[in-house]
Amino acid sequence: MITGRGEDNRRLFFALWPGAHTTEQLADLQRDLHLAGRPVSPGNLHITLIFIGSVDAQCARCLHSAAGAVIFPQFSLSLDSLGYFSRPKVCWVGPGRMPPALNSLRRDLLRQLQTCGYGSDTRSSPAHFSPHVSLARKSAPLEARPFASIPWRVKDFALVESRSTSAGVEYHLLERYPALEAARGR
Repeated sequence: MITGRGEDNRRLFFALWPGAHTTEQLADLQRDLHLAGRPVSPGNLHITLIFIGSVDAQCARCLHSAAGAVIFPQFSLSLDSLGYFSRPKVCWVGPGRMPPALNSLRRDLLRQLQTCGYGSDTRSSPAHFSPHVSLARKSAPLEARPFASIPWRVKDFALVESRSTSAGVEYHLLERYPALEAARGR
């Protein structure tokens, strides 16, 4: 994989990016839970599929081309499980049951990214994939509580750039890759 810290490098990842209605429901959940710590900005709520890291322009083009070759159907997620990662102190919501279509999408994307030299590290293995939407960082653990499940119809995935600014991290969608049904409807 072509990585490094050159001036022109970009820090990239692939993600499921929610539509406006799902983002609104996630923001409502953040408010309803009264989370301690730093809430994630509603515009940054997402599920990371694959973190790439810092890459140069040539690698970024390869990643874009590889992602464009992924063929997958639309599918549904149910964000019905709250959790907490203790080491980074992150409160999250995610699917209690992994949809087979999500596993398949990630596996197919990883296979395509191998043409760019990606996929040899342990973070890319299926055992290390825990789909979730981070709701708050530097947070205390959540106490178990009921909440309304959030449905999410996945119609595409995105290539995203992460930029560090004085105000914090900003995410910029570079490209969306539609599911079969979404692509036909264009």
